Amino acid sequence: MMRGCTVLAVFVCVASALWQEQLPATTTGGPSSGLIPADDYAVIQKYAEAYMSGTYHGINAETAHSNLTNFFVLDVRGYADYCLGHVPGAINIPFAELGKQTNLDKLPSDQQILVVCYTGHSASQATSILGLMGYDAWAMSFGMVAWRDKTLVNVYSSKDAQLIYGGNYEQTVGCDP
Repeated sequence: MMRGCTVLAVFVCVASALWQEQLPATTTGGPSSGLIPADDYAVIQKYAEAYMSGTYHGINAETAHSNLTNFFVLDVRGYADYCLGHVPGAINIPFAELGKQTNLDKLPSDQQILVVCYTGHSASQATSILGLMGYDAWAMSFGMVAWRDKTLVNVYSSKDAQLIYGGNYEQTVGCDP
């Protein structure tokens, strides 16, 4: 189910980007929404099929912590949350900014990338998008919730909060200049 949701998220992100660029809305053999031009849809579908035939690129916080030196760490949370505490050595590129070429230029093409977010959802989407682009990206399951000592999470409303315990791994507080 996670893989199907990730593919859908990738197609939605790409369709949205193409729509925002106001590219021609002609389709053949693709979705009927008209957001992805026929030539672009075929390319996206080809890479999505190749990427999705591999294994899910997810890693738990314990394994990530034990192998941290093997990863380039990318935090896709908002800047303010990144400054409050992040995985040591992480750089911050907010999820909505990840697709910009200036930000993609900051990512290594020859090293595994550990993508960290709040709960793992955005990291999974970013990992899929980066994977389609040829990066060796891995999503940290459950995000910073799994990394921190504990996190108060609102389940349905602020009245229904639940305390979630994580690995209590070291965090770097503050922001790089």
